[in-house]
Amino acid sequence: MTEDMKGQMEFRLLEGKSTGDVRNKVNSMKESCNKLGIIQEKLSEMNNTISAALITQKNEVSQKSFVISRKDPLKGKEKIRELLQSSKGYVKLNDRYFSSADLSLLEFIPSEVVIRVLLYELDNRIGEHKIFFDKLEKFRRSRTGTVRIKIIKYRDRSGTPVHDRFIFTENWAVSMGNSIGAIGEHDIIVNFLESGKEREKEFFDFYWDADKISNNGREIGVIGKEI
Repeated sequence: MTEDMKGQMEFRLLEGKSTGDVRNKVNSMKESCNKLGIIQEKLSEMNNTISAALITQKNEVSQKSFVISRKDPLKGKEKIRELLQSSKGYVKLNDRYFSSADLSLLEFIPSEVVIRVLLYELDNRIGEHKIFFDKLEKFRRSRTGTVRIKIIKYRDRSGTPVHDRFIFTENWAVSMGNSIGAIGEHDIIVNFLESGKEREKEFFDFYWDADKISNNGREIGVIGKEI
């Protein structure tokens, strides 16, 4: 209610009535306006709460296993993008065949989310190093969260203990039957993990921290080289 409207109402109420009656009526109207304001405020709070809940629901992913068909790679990549877009806090990716071509998928991870990647085959692909490092540097500059990558391999022989593919985040964890780069070449089963935090420690954190285990990883025969 505007001040002009209040003034017009008060003027009409003064006609033919005592000052006390008018004062009581005006006070009653002000009290009603105050109550209306409180109701509007509560409705606004409820609307904000509902909007926040809808956004949260939209960002949550259905934790149901699915298959990425080689016959429809675009649909498969879209599912991976949706997963990565919903990630919170951090993303830890364990994929021995991770390559420069796969960096583009990581662009869908929210900028503030910290990224860690364990890989291996890049160490054997000398010709790909410059392309990979150039794309990686550009990718790092585009983000606020840090991006760290390690090559994990056996200390005294060729190969790596890292085989299965995993993606871990604060709010979900999945295993993949093949590498991200194999989308379109093979059918890939993506399984959500019930004991995600346990698997994260076992299949990612253990190898990420390999250099800290018993004299630079000698006890487990593994070395990690950060790039």
